[in-house]
Amino acid sequence: MIRDSIERIRGAIPPLLIFDELACFEWIGHSSVDVSRFVRALVACCAKSGVLLAVRYHIAALDDLDNVLRILLQLSAYHIEVLPLSSGKSGAVSGEISLHAGAALVGPPRRVIPRSRALQYRLGEYHATYFERGTGNAVL
Repeated sequence: MIRDSIERIRGAIPPLLIFDELACFEWIGHSSVDVSRFVRALVACCAKSGVLLAVRYHIAALDDLDNVLRILLQLSAYHIEVLPLSSGKSGAVSGEISLHAGAALVGPPRRVIPRSRALQYRLGEYHATYFERGTGNAVL
């Protein structure tokens, strides 16, 4: 089914497959070994077909680096980290986003955003607003 979907989007410019909620496989009882094998096969199929792949994977706790996440980090060219504010809840800021180069990146990274310079965001009713640290009041 997924391979057929990849074949259908090959003509798109640029072809992109977004796989949402990979963690659900584990939550419904699949072993981390099976999920890891699936991830490797999905990455290989997309690479062979020239399709960009974005995978959303949620972890239960910040210090919960499981086997599947480790494999995702090994296979990714980039990974986006979305975290709550380290200082705690804020009415003006919902969280922070950083972009890191991954182990599978070929060539120099484009524009990474380290945690020390993470973008902040605020979720509105129908949208999100992104801004640099310390400029929240000016944007909001």
